[in-house]
Amino acid sequence: MSSLGASALRHLEKLIDKIKRGTRVISKSPSKLLEYIMAGIVRAGDRIENGLVQRIRLFARYMLRFQRSLFESVLLASLWAGLLFTIALLIIAILNVLG
Repeated sequence: MSSLGASALRHLEKLIDKIKRGTRVISKSPSKLLEYIMAGIVRAGDRIENGLVQRIRLFARYMLRFQRSLFESVLLASLWAGLLFTIALLIIAILNVLG
């Protein structure tokens, strides 16, 4: 690796360390402008990601409730259908015996 590549890599490692530590204050001097912009982008990305995760969890919770209610509805409907089918068979059997 060339010395220029190694220097760039060290600079990016330092930037990643600052971002991981949550450093809010980064010098705004022209030589640090790229670092400042990148840190701002990462912080904005973190906020967007957290908001998105919260909304996805809320949506998943609503879908779980819907799934449970749908399961209960299908179960109840099948029980009613079975009961009505049994009553219909009982009536047919009684009519065949009497008639």
